[in-house]
Amino acid sequence: MESKISLIAIDIGGTLLSDDNTITLENIDAIKLAKLKNIKIVLATAREFSSTKYISNQINCDYGIFSNGSH
Repeated sequence: MESKISLIAIDIGGTLLSDDNTITLENIDAIKLAKLKNIKIVLATAREFSSTKYISNQINCDYGIFSNGSH
């Protein structure tokens, strides 16, 4: 059966990032698996894009919601 999930929105602080501000291998692998299934990855955060660009690049996200939705 094909997955009905088409998009995953991920918060950054305390969700995607661990306590040392890195992305765990488990999270990276899960994101890679989702992308292989053509699921879009979205970063959703109160942070500004400029401070999250490195994270966006690291996980190759498709979309982003930044600055509490103002960007």
